[in-house]
Amino acid sequence: MITLPFVRRNVTSSCCQRFKSATNMNMMSRSFMSTMSLSHPEEDSHFLLILGKPGGGKGTISGKILKDFTKFHHVSTGDLLRQHVREQTKIGKEAKCYMDEGCLVPDKLMIDLVMDDASPYIDEGKSLLLDGFPRTSEQAVALDKIVDVDLVINLDIPTETIVERIADR
Repeated sequence: MITLPFVRRNVTSSCCQRFKSATNMNMMSRSFMSTMSLSHPEEDSHFLLILGKPGGGKGTISGKILKDFTKFHHVSTGDLLRQHVREQTKIGKEAKCYMDEGCLVPDKLMIDLVMDDASPYIDEGKSLLLDGFPRTSEQAVALDKIVDVDLVINLDIPTETIVERIADR
């Protein structure tokens, strides 16, 4: 689990407690990967990951990559989460519960969110640029079962720089 400096700790909320209980009791056993058809992508499909801290410029760099490599479909976990919350989907409502309480959205929910969006492109053999995913080892293992990653870009931006950038927005 990634700990961010602005995330509250020791939260005793219903969503956070429900996730901890479900994890401890193995109630979250449905594996998205077990229901997904694994097609063999075309030879010219590629999978790129761009990783880094929130506010570290992943979206900006992704935009520059997409200008030059138009065959890529961009999947941003932040954008997906905001879209689902705004549209009040089932996933969005559940994610909002965690986010409102200062908890990280559970791996299972993030994996389902990203794979639901990415699977049609994977099935068609298209190239993907995943922005901000995976963030944890569980997410990385789930992704590894689906695709062979060609390139990982890790933006290692100092926290002070990120704070300055966000303060200027």
